[in-house]
Amino acid sequence: MNKKTGLSILAMLLFSILSISNSHAQNPLNFGSKILTADPSAHVWKDGKMYVYTSHDEECQTDFFMKDWHAFSSTDLVNWTDHGAIFSVKDLSWADNFAWAPDCAYKNGKYYFCFPVGKGFKDRVNPKNSTKWMGIGIAVSDSPTGPFKDAIGKPLWTTPYANDPCLFIDDDGKGYIYFNGGGDYLVAEMNDDLLSVKGDMYKMDMGGYKPKRE
Repeated sequence: MNKKTGLSILAMLLFSILSISNSHAQNPLNFGSKILTADPSAHVWKDGKMYVYTSHDEECQTDFFMKDWHAFSSTDLVNWTDHGAIFSVKDLSWADNFAWAPDCAYKNGKYYFCFPVGKGFKDRVNPKNSTKWMGIGIAVSDSPTGPFKDAIGKPLWTTPYANDPCLFIDDDGKGYIYFNGGGDYLVAEMNDDLLSVKGDMYKMDMGGYKPKRE
């Protein structure tokens, strides 16, 4: 399977989730609690269940200050199990905020949780005063619902500023990370252990279209 085929299958899978939930359940998905979630990444792992990894909007937070990530699983896409917070900025020594859009991948019996996170402050009135920085980390677990552990103790890189990652494992076992970096949409091959980037980062051809966000 090439990368284009893999992404097409993922798009079809997400479309199926929306179609089924619209027909048989409430829209948005009913996770069984009042938790506010965003940025879903959906995967079907070897047990046949659908797992959805999300960011978590806290009540009355300011400017997308977000502190942890949650996971939910289902066998029928209608009834969901809430696995709670599977990873948090409290588990990190190098960042303390902006726990935004995550992703997860499976390779060689391990689950690799790919997450953007940051520190500092974004001044939306006077951007020149902003100190905000964001990077991407990798946490690893033997289970799709954790507990996950920060695998490298630092971001994959510090430049460019990066968020909104997607971690893709091709049929040949090679891993690729797609992300928003420095205002561009970039891709890089991962080393075999999925804990570092191999070689250069490449700007993706978006067909002449450049969306402003993820």
